[in-house]
Parts: sequence; structure tokens; C-alpha cells
Amino acid sequence: MKVLIVEDEPTVARILERKLLKLGFKVEKVDTIAEASKALKHGVDILFLDFVLKDGRAVDLLPCSELKSVPRIIMMSAFMEEIDKTVFSDLNIIEFLIKPFSDIDSVLSNLKE
Repeated sequence: MKVLIVEDEPTVARILERKLLKLGFKVEKVDTIAEASKALKHGVDILFLDFVLKDGRAVDLLPCSELKSVPRIIMMSAFMEEIDKTVFSDLNIIEFLIKPFSDIDSVLSNLKE
């Protein structure tokens, strides 16, 4: 399975990448909305999407038609209370993770199912 990590904090991206690779996933990392839009065109099975990036917010990806075809999306943010989850109701969001992560291992183990 192919995973796309859209995260502009290098430490968070590295931790996720390491854990996902260890579980056998193919991983691609990008750190901007622009790069995410391009990467989504190649198809992904799972998307880890940070809500706030250096060039915009996750909502800026909503016009990207490929986003709607991602089977599983995990939204990440340190500011989860600021996210209007109804904006993302058309997407296949399976989890909202609050950074710093406390339950990342349980979320990752559920991805293998």
C-alpha cells in the first residue's frame, strides 16, 4: 500500500515515515499543498494530511479531485479544535490525530487491517 505524508514539520514526517516503512508501507513525503496536489495525481491508498502547512491549509486541497478517491485519510493538527470537520464530510477521513501524537501506534496498527 502506498502512503502519502503531507507534513511540514520534518521531525513529525520522519517519525511517521519510519513507523510506516517498518510496517511495510511504501511512503512518499511532501511538505506543501502544491506538492501534495501533484503527488495525489499518482494515486495513494492512505493519506496523512497536516491541517496547517507552510503554503496553506488542508482545505486548499479540496478542489483536487484525486483527494476524494483516497480510501483512507488521517487528518493531523496541533489545533484540532480549529478544524471544521463538516468541511471534510465528503472525504474518507478515518481519524483526526492531535499532535503531539500519543496514540499513533494504535492508529498505524489499524491501517494494516
